[in-house]
Amino acid sequence: MGMRDFERVVKYAKKAASTDPNFVEAYIMLAEVYSFYRNCDNSCYYFEKAIETDPDFDYKLYYFLGSEYMRCGAVDNAIDNYVEYFKRAKTENKQISPFAKDNYELCLFRKQLMSDSLAIYPHNMGANINSEHYEYLPSLTLDESRIVFTLRRPRDKNTMCDNCTHEEDIYISDNVNGVWQKREPFDFINTHYNEGGQSISPDGKYLVFTACERDGGYGSCDLYWSRRIGNTWTRPKNFGPVVNTEYWESQPSFSADGKTIFFTSGRPGGYGGYDIWSTTMVAEGVFTKPVNLGPTINTAGDEDYPFMHPNGITLYFSSNGHRGMGGKDIFYSNLNPDNTWSQPVNMGYPINTINDEISLFVSASGNKAFFSSNRPGGF
Repeated sequence: MGMRDFERVVKYAKKAASTDPNFVEAYIMLAEVYSFYRNCDNSCYYFEKAIETDPDFDYKLYYFLGSEYMRCGAVDNAIDNYVEYFKRAKTENKQISPFAKDNYELCLFRKQLMSDSLAIYPHNMGANINSEHYEYLPSLTLDESRIVFTLRRPRDKNTMCDNCTHEEDIYISDNVNGVWQKREPFDFINTHYNEGGQSISPDGKYLVFTACERDGGYGSCDLYWSRRIGNTWTRPKNFGPVVNTEYWESQPSFSADGKTIFFTSGRPGGYGGYDIWSTTMVAEGVFTKPVNLGPTINTAGDEDYPFMHPNGITLYFSSNGHRGMGGKDIFYSNLNPDNTWSQPVNMGYPINTINDEISLFVSASGNKAFFSSNRPGGF
């Protein structure tokens, strides 16, 4: 539906409701149109208005309203309407949507996450780091004096990527006396193509990152590596066909020993969507065949943005396949002594919200964590 169609439907539906305040179908139409455009306030208002006008018009309205409140993050209101939906369906001997019970239980889960909220108060890093565009995939040097991250903005005329709708580059910022300085592009690596998703080895010797649409690549986006020599970096080299495929490889993250690299891939052979894989660098520029982290971590949804904590045990990642607050949530899983992974744990509220939370990075000291979110209150 185009904007003109949207405006036309809203205009006529409001006119119909004004002419006949008991015209329930007009309120339902407005609610559905606003829901289509993800306008939470208006969609919930008009579903409420329809029910207020005639509570017995259709028992399914309580399901629709509950689902809308759920999408918008109002879990208590969602639960109340799902309960009313179940009650009316039973009374009227009507069929229950196969999604209703799952949604209801998910709302209870989200309510529990919020009630168990952590004493953590995320704050925006400010205009020297953030912009009106997307900043994500932060990483920090061991001494916590420099942050490296990816900035994504709309494609401009200099972007040498025919299939790209945006441009990504790697940026850095130094912490001087507790103040993060104005971000600067990482010119040793950045080109007119897309670069991002970087990770620096614990010893600072190697940089791995993602680059897209480069000559000699194997797919849309590949993994590359570079070695530091003094104050500069060697020309980036492709990981090669053992790791890269004709599909999408991205978001590499070094393990604590600097040998294993966790990354995200859309290749076949996984569990659905994007999965997290690992490869080991056995010699400079020589990598083992990637291994899927398995069904404990990966789901039929998307798992991505892996980060292995310096303790060598805890893996943080984002997922929309495990139960969460909504959108993508950040989870963690611990590597067991037998090299299996523990069941992922949701990081909870207020780190996770109904929006997308991704790319968590924990400092070596464990005192700070950085992550990205599209929640309200940013730039």
